[in-house]
Amino acid sequence: ISMVPAKSPTLAAVRAPTISGGGAFQITGSGGKPYGELRNTGIGQYALYCGLEEVLTLFFDGSTGQLFLLSSVDGSQIAKANRGTDSNFYNGAVHLEVRVNPGVDAVLILSTVLAVILFGGNPLASGGSPLTPSVGPRQC
Repeated sequence: ISMVPAKSPTLAAVRAPTISGGGAFQITGSGGKPYGELRNTGIGQYALYCGLEEVLTLFFDGSTGQLFLLSSVDGSQIAKANRGTDSNFYNGAVHLEVRVNPGVDAVLILSTVLAVILFGGNPLASGGSPLTPSVGPRQC
């Protein structure tokens, strides 16, 4: 993830799982500093670990078609994502909506959501189901 202009620094990156990495996505921030490892913990469920500590829980709710992101500290919802179609801005086009609570690291949230949707086989990406769709800035 980076901002314009083209020579802006990379704000975050997602590295695909490797066998030696235990199958976890590596999420890094600016300058390659680790945010943590995103691990699949079940069908439609993921967790972001900073070292041995779980800091973020993600789960897909099939009944609402939403991906929820919860703080592992207190279980509060800090963000959610869904596949949207009702928008005046996009004129009814299918799009990804990501809503992040104030004070939460939006780059980290966007990185984890994109990793799950693009690489994790999440139903938000495939359209296979009907979709009607506190972690602050920290480094590991």
